[in-house]
Amino acid sequence: MAEQQGGNRKRMKKLIVFFGLVLWVCGLTGGANASSIYDIVDWSDRTKRGRTATKMNAKNGPVTFIHNVFLDGDASVTDLTLTISHRGNRPNRNRAWSVSDSTGNILGLLENSKRGWVDQVFSLSPELYEDMINGSLSIEFTLDKGARKKGALWLDSSIVSGNYDLAPAKIIGVDAVATPIPSSMLLLGTGLAGLVWGRKKFKRG
Repeated sequence: MAEQQGGNRKRMKKLIVFFGLVLWVCGLTGGANASSIYDIVDWSDRTKRGRTATKMNAKNGPVTFIHNVFLDGDASVTDLTLTISHRGNRPNRNRAWSVSDSTGNILGLLENSKRGWVDQVFSLSPELYEDMINGSLSIEFTLDKGARKKGALWLDSSIVSGNYDLAPAKIIGVDAVATPIPSSMLLLGTGLAGLVWGRKKFKRG
């Protein structure tokens, strides 16, 4: 009798370990759908204080540049930021450059970068990526000084970065199938049912 109970305990332990591993693997698979976005526009005409950059003159008008991002068709962008590396901006002399996106939304003014390089970060509006078409995203940015056309700005780079999610079916490489119960919950239910069954068998023994 004691030997039978010992055998039942061992089987219970094996069941617990097995279903624990199944749920752990399921958790890894579910968390793998987050990916990162990175696109850079690099200006590198000449060296300026340790960086390769390009000098933009306000008298030549606004500076326009485009970022193109290509993702999976089922991708869903969760957040995006724009990082502009600049030098020479003087907002205290009414020479500040403004940054706007392709929707006409003004992101803000560039910070004071008279004495050194500044890597300035702007959060981008969800309006820019809510209506992505087939995973393609093109955003045009404009640097402008408005009516005041004096002064220059050195630009090193512009970076669009962020994160996006993919449908789990795309991650594991199978066609999406509509099911009323998520796979992770189904596995959890199966595991719990197995534990209950094993427990009853152990008591009967």
